[in-house]
Amino acid sequence: MNQILIVLFILLLTKTEAGERSKHVEIINDLGPNTDLTIHCKSKNDDLGVHLLHFQESYWINFKVKLFGGTLLFCSFQWPGSFHHLDIYDQKRDNVPPIPLMHVRHVDT
Repeated sequence: MNQILIVLFILLLTKTEAGERSKHVEIINDLGPNTDLTIHCKSKNDDLGVHLLHFQESYWINFKVKLFGGTLLFCSFQWPGSFHHLDIYDQKRDNVPPIPLMHVRHVDT
């Protein structure tokens, strides 16, 4: 007879500072040696500028989410022969604290 043991873990991805939730995003160039990555990130109110990342370099973005929602952070990513645009943080999509993770293990008895 198989029983399913379900373990729920709560993962809190945010920390609280004076009532505001801080978020941290790290972008790493893992495209390969001799391939530079150009990124340009913005929010509705802030332009974080253009940054050039060489292979294995990273760029950190730290920001606080809005109390009543609506925080959006988007970036363009460009390297030789490619250009992409991505919403890297969308509060409606990504801000669901706490985030439950489910681990399922089958046990024979």
